Amino acid sequence: MPPHIRQRLEEETERFHHPHSVDEDLAAASKRHDALLHSKAEHSHEQVEHAKQVAATHTSDPSHNAPTKATHNPNDAVKVKEQEVQDKRRHVEQQRAELGDLEARLRRADEIEQSLRAKLGTRA
Repeated sequence: MPPHIRQRLEEETERFHHPHSVDEDLAAASKRHDALLHSKAEHSHEQVEHAKQVAATHTSDPSHNAPTKATHNPNDAVKVKEQEVQDKRRHVEQQRAELGDLEARLRRADEIEQSLRAKLGTRA
């Protein structure tokens, strides 16, 4: 092989030479990823344990315990819905009244128009 081609081959081989195979790189990346996930899981576990300890210290005093039963009436949700229905019915009635008023005004305007046309001698 000519020397200049041999030199070029050595340069290219050195340039593209990777000391590790793709499988080795993938294994190393997976190992780093697993270690990171393990670290995050441990940290989350520590936070949960700390939260449990804090909760245990706060609930140990019976005078500060939260009530175990609901403090609201279960029928409150029904009453709220009934109130909403009543409000909507009132709103619909109000709109019907406004619509009736507008229809009456429209009839009155039509009567006036017909009256004016009759006075002017034109027919619609």
